[in-house]
Amino acid sequence: MKKSASKKQREAVCHYLLIYLMVAFADSFLYDRILTNIVIPVVALIALIVMANRKYQLVYPISILALGYLAMLFVRASINALGLAELLSWVAMVGITLIAVMFHISSFTAQL
Repeated sequence: MKKSASKKQREAVCHYLLIYLMVAFADSFLYDRILTNIVIPVVALIALIVMANRKYQLVYPISILALGYLAMLFVRASINALGLAELLSWVAMVGITLIAVMFHISSFTAQL
């Protein structure tokens, strides 16, 4: 069954927004001014999306996040330099990238 043109346009717009968020979460001006205030809801939304949709339940990104968490605990215990805010920021960046790439994987590079 073919998708309608409006549905394709909505998917493309959503994909472009995800790609923009992916770029914005990499320490941009928008991130410094606005997105740092909403990191916790974004991480919660990413967790809900990953748990609800089987397409996003990949072993490697989840493993990378787990290793990052372990690294944060190690650094926090040894030199007390990395806190929860930095971890949540990192999880948000990796999670947004995962969702942006996996949203429509065949057209990700074409829409960059």
